[in-house]
Amino acid sequence: MNTHTPRILSAIFRQLQSRPSLENVGIKEYRDSLEKSARTFKLDPAIQFHPFPSGLVDLQNIYDWLVQSTPPTTRISLVGDSAGAGLGLAFLTSCFNRNTPLPACAALMSPWADLTCKNKSFETNQGKDPMLNHKQLAETARLYTNKSLCHPLVSPLYNTFKGFPPLLIQAGENEVLVDDSKILAEKIENAGGKVTLEIWDGMFHVWHYFARYLSQGQKAIKVIGKFIQQHS
Repeated sequence: MNTHTPRILSAIFRQLQSRPSLENVGIKEYRDSLEKSARTFKLDPAIQFHPFPSGLVDLQNIYDWLVQSTPPTTRISLVGDSAGAGLGLAFLTSCFNRNTPLPACAALMSPWADLTCKNKSFETNQGKDPMLNHKQLAETARLYTNKSLCHPLVSPLYNTFKGFPPLLIQAGENEVLVDDSKILAEKIENAGGKVTLEIWDGMFHVWHYFARYLSQGQKAIKVIGKFIQQHS
């Protein structure tokens, strides 16, 4: 899930195109059907018109369609960045609550998991992250919902993380949201989950966007591709 651009998902698909299981079902047809279904997804720029829980409901519907439209042996992986990664976390909890089979694994890039925006890295990394700042995120959070920002499906950091699949979390050392990733990984581990946390030196919020220019972006995406291959 990417609320900004399809480039990251496309890059990861390229990483996986050599997999026999995807070739058997037809990677082009599978990818085209995913992109077609994703056109109805209520993205972040329209957040004031589609507040919580619209995006979560859409994601549940798309996932249910995927489960019903693929062979029973298909192992679905979840990939999300920024607010999309936070939505993905809420979705995993929703799957558990609905008794729906969970994805085989999840890869999260710079997740925004706590919409209260109170973690210390907002102060320590202010001015270091060219992508985000506290004011911007606090205003966006209030557009997203008028419910409590501590609601576990709004701020997944307040979840119990029961039954979560293996997770890979990547965050940049200099991003204002880096504490979200650190606290998230600690909570998942304490809940008995399997989580890999990577803090990339000198990187900012979702540096993956700039993989065309940054070798760190290319390397991070390759790590995600390998992680998905290992778990699906």
